[in-house]
Amino acid sequence: MEWSCTQCFMFNVTRGTRQGSLLSPLLFNMFLSDLLYELGNVNRGLPVGSRFYNSFVYADDASIFASTVPGLQQPINACSE
Repeated sequence: MEWSCTQCFMFNVTRGTRQGSLLSPLLFNMFLSDLLYELGNVNRGLPVGSRFYNSFVYADDASIFASTVPGLQQPINACSE
């Protein structure tokens, strides 16, 4: 999913969602969906069969991993972009 906006602007966030808010999981999933999509396109990580796995997300924690330091750089680059 890619966002496009003809009149986008930046604004400062001064408050987050409240603890236990029903909106929190939805916003978290929206935020992470694009990141996980990009990480899925990186063919680096730990090989399992013919696939590579380079991230793990559970609740509000996310981890990226690889078997080598150079192999970890591509998922880190995907996160920073």
